[in-house]
Amino acid sequence: MQKQKPACKGMTNQQYSILQQGIPDSQLVLFAASAHYAHLEEPEAYLATLSTFLERIEREQQEQSHSSIQVKLI
Repeated sequence: MQKQKPACKGMTNQQYSILQQGIPDSQLVLFAASAHYAHLEEPEAYLATLSTFLERIEREQQEQSHSSIQVKLI
């Protein structure tokens, strides 16, 4: 059995997963080639992840906005 490599010194991937599970609607993204500065070490992957996150948040806010408008009209 291969030993699990920590994503970052001090925490294992399993610990990150447990932490993520405690944050509602969160998503865990590990940047394999980065240490502390994913935005500098893997800028394309970081920006793609950030863009996806912001699009999801914007879409969810628009859906909530439409839902609250419908509730008010009923």
